[in-house]
Amino acid sequence: MDQEPVKLGRINRAVEKALKEDFGEEVWIYLLAEDLDKMASKWPTIYLSRISEASKIIKTPDYAAYLEKEDTLYFIKEYLKDGHFQKVALSVKKEGQWHLKELFTLKDDESVRLAQEGILARVNA
Repeated sequence: MDQEPVKLGRINRAVEKALKEDFGEEVWIYLLAEDLDKMASKWPTIYLSRISEASKIIKTPDYAAYLEKEDTLYFIKEYLKDGHFQKVALSVKKEGQWHLKELFTLKDDESVRLAQEGILARVNA
């Protein structure tokens, strides 16, 4: 029996405005069953909190980036941990529908690269 994907959130207007893109009306982001299984294997005791955090990042990101040629969106949230800012990023890929592919810590050099390429945008809620 196939499992239905988990609906995490939608691409909001603030993200579209920051990226100067129009992804359409009510465009939802999903977590596929196989990706959910991977998260559960990687983080067996905390995967549910990771899914919840992913939904929060999608709803209120601090930054966003869009790589059109790869059909990939990045939602980025900045956190203060132990006196240092860390960016947590979600990569969301369009494969018919938008799907969460990865949740990871964005390294400073990756942030700089996205900014230099002109694709990293501040999202104003």
